Amino acid sequence: MAHGAVENGIVGVGGRPVLITGAHRSGTTWVGATLSAWEGVVYLHEPFNVDHLYPGMCGARFPHWFTHINAANSSRYHEDLARMLRWEFSWRDAVSSVRSVRACVESARTARAFRSARSGHSRPLVKDPIAVFSAEWLAKTFDMDVVMLIRHPAAFAASLGRLGWRFDFRSFLSQPSLMTADLAPFAEEIERAARHPPGFIEEAALLWRCIYATVYRYGKQHPEWMFLRHEDLSADPESGFQAICQRTGIPFAGAVAEELRRNTATDNPVDAPAGATHALMRNSTAIISRWRQQLDASEIAEIRASVENVSSRFYSDGEWPE
Repeated sequence: MAHGAVENGIVGVGGRPVLITGAHRSGTTWVGATLSAWEGVVYLHEPFNVDHLYPGMCGARFPHWFTHINAANSSRYHEDLARMLRWEFSWRDAVSSVRSVRACVESARTARAFRSARSGHSRPLVKDPIAVFSAEWLAKTFDMDVVMLIRHPAAFAASLGRLGWRFDFRSFLSQPSLMTADLAPFAEEIERAARHPPGFIEEAALLWRCIYATVYRYGKQHPEWMFLRHEDLSADPESGFQAICQRTGIPFAGAVAEELRRNTATDNPVDAPAGATHALMRNSTAIISRWRQQLDASEIAEIRASVENVSSRFYSDGEWPE
């Protein structure tokens, strides 16, 4: 798309809207924040988040974690998402959602950012792992460039464990379109987990399989999308981000290159500060195998036994402990 062109009602600069997705804890924030360092690319944080973090950013309300948008329910979401991608701030949503002075200030900041993005014809970058099951609809509807991130299942579990994040599988059961399609192979396990929540390791492993079995299908059906493993990106950030930039048309130069080098330097800490959800400045090489110290041998063995039928499509035997 040429500078200032319009595609499906969305104004872009030098390219289409970008979707950064995959599982949560897979590096979506890192990739999104790095790419949006480029002037003219503006970051949109998790519109699918059920906690509705930024009133006014998107007027749509999503009833489930990992809402699956499809032909049957798209009318509920299409216009609000289109308005967001056109940088039209939803004052109606902001007024009805703001419940504190802090939220009011944040809403006003978002409104200013939208005005600036609209006047500059900025390119939207949607960072949202919670949108992973809606990636096909989003890409088709808004002609988006999709970058899909993959992370080792043990690293995923270790990261969730550090934060104490749990998942209620009723979010999946409440969506028949998911349960009869991509999640059909896991239906019995999901129903059992919804009735009797499993232990943390079993829960994380099942969630990883649900997400990445779908991502594997995407990889076969959408060669136009970009699929990257977090480990490969962490091992060689510069080459990885150069490839992302080449694919998306975002220059790997200036602020983008500087942001990447600052956040991946070897003298950065390996571990995030206690309680921190997102810590961008990390030793990217050292973080690759950090899960080997965070999980014990029995936990790693349990994860591998559970995910092997899916993880073997992304990770070799040598990427697990012997």
